[in-house]
Amino acid sequence: EEALNHPFLRSLHEINEEPVCSTPFSFDFERLSFSEEDIKDLIYEESLRFNPDMMEIPF
Repeated sequence: EEALNHPFLRSLHEINEEPVCSTPFSFDFERLSFSEEDIKDLIYEESLRFNPDMMEIPF
């Protein structure tokens, strides 16, 4: 709230037009515990979504 009232952002903030979330967010996914290797695999899999050609390159 304080940041939205800062002079830099004040013109972008209209209290009557603020979106409201009708259902609470679930952040349960943030409680998962990953090993370093798991994180590397997830990053690699994500990169393949943007660069599918990389699947064909052997390491």
